[in-house]
Amino acid sequence: MKSWLYLPFILSLSSCQINKKNFPAWGSIGDIGFAMNINQLAGDHAVDCGFFDLKSKAETSNYAEGYHCAEGAYKQGLPFKLGTLTVPIDSYFYQAHLESADGKYLEVNFDIYPDMNANHHILWTRSCEKFQFNTTQKQIIGVNCEKVSEYSW
Repeated sequence: MKSWLYLPFILSLSSCQINKKNFPAWGSIGDIGFAMNINQLAGDHAVDCGFFDLKSKAETSNYAEGYHCAEGAYKQGLPFKLGTLTVPIDSYFYQAHLESADGKYLEVNFDIYPDMNANHHILWTRSCEKFQFNTTQKQIIGVNCEKVSEYSW
């Protein structure tokens, strides 16, 4: 059989690939092992769409690529993780959206004061039925979410 007959099939598979770019690393973010917990939840095979410090103009401009990475992985049913850091008023707000290795859609939130004192933080996780991707605002919105205990991770 002619090998060129397989070309359309091979090309269709390659178009489904997530762009595995080197996104900003999660590193030592937050406190209480935030990044480590996200990695455990997402699993070793999750598409890493990066962690973006949205206080930084450079990372804010690159965030769209991470957002589209997460959206692509979600649409393909692949586990993924995407994280951000913002400063809403007077604290650092870390947020991660991920599809866990066991297929759960999770939003993990960690709010801590700038002194990084573990006594001045709030941690909450929501398990969602699904995610909606607001392409205009580059936001991931959890649908039908329920708060779960951080100890249930």
